[in-house]
Amino acid sequence: NQIEDTWDGCKKFVYIGHVRAEKGMRVLAEASLKFESSGITVDVYGPWFPDLEPNLFNGMESIRYRGQIPSASVHETLLQYDAFVFPTLAMGEGYPGVIIEAFNASLPVVATKWRVSHEIVDDSVGIIVAPRNAEQLASAMMKLAEDNELYCRLKLNTRKRAERFASETWVGEFVKICKNLAFSTK
Repeated sequence: NQIEDTWDGCKKFVYIGHVRAEKGMRVLAEASLKFESSGITVDVYGPWFPDLEPNLFNGMESIRYRGQIPSASVHETLLQYDAFVFPTLAMGEGYPGVIIEAFNASLPVVATKWRVSHEIVDDSVGIIVAPRNAEQLASAMMKLAEDNELYCRLKLNTRKRAERFASETWVGEFVKICKNLAFSTK
């Protein structure tokens, strides 16, 4: 297979979302210093918020800000990468749809154990790390880059996990619940 012949392992990570402090961007920048010469890169997409210094990634080899992308381009953009990184610390973080998008693109996820993200990401589809811990974040990313067996296992499981969140799945469940309620009241 031509793709397998050119694939160099899990080296290209991506973050898509608000580029702000509460999304863990400083932690991601600090983590990237720990794998600076490993060949691992992180591309960051999204609107840059004023709570981050504009030069946060300047002079860093392994992390780059790529600007904003339209919502319609998220899936196509994700397909260009090996894994997704989500180091959030946001107090209002809910179920991040971008993680489901990453699963739909067959990307394993490295995420912080924050709010409900660990309900979506577990050790079958990614690696969970402590929030605000650049050492653990870098270590998890390097583990995916170095352990091809782990990476491939997680990658295979992502599509199945994405199906759990598909609207078709939940419409079917809703119909079952409604039928059970309708027949149980007779």
